[in-house]
Amino acid sequence: MAGNTTKDKRSSAHDSSVLDTARVEKERDVTARALAQVRVVEGLDEKDAQRARQFLDMAQRYYADSGHFLTLGDHIRAFGAAYYAHAWLDAGVIAGILAGDDPALFMIEKQSI
Repeated sequence: MAGNTTKDKRSSAHDSSVLDTARVEKERDVTARALAQVRVVEGLDEKDAQRARQFLDMAQRYYADSGHFLTLGDHIRAFGAAYYAHAWLDAGVIAGILAGDDPALFMIEKQSI
């Protein structure tokens, strides 16, 4: 149907050609470097230490999901999952429960939440 563009829009929303493998791998590399460097802040009370571990766990899970989606050729979801992983790390750093010293990898400046 010439007038029906809903199907066309829905199909293009998951078009993996929008992001190529190299771009996804670049984002995954940045996130992998951040995961390797981030650490739980020392001296936290048990509740905050548990939150920090949960943030790390979520980041690691999203990073693993990103790799899974990449092997399926789903660049959109692979890219998104890598971004979500990094967002968990940045959120932990901003909240003061995770530490990462490289301003190229983390949002270093603490902000009030």
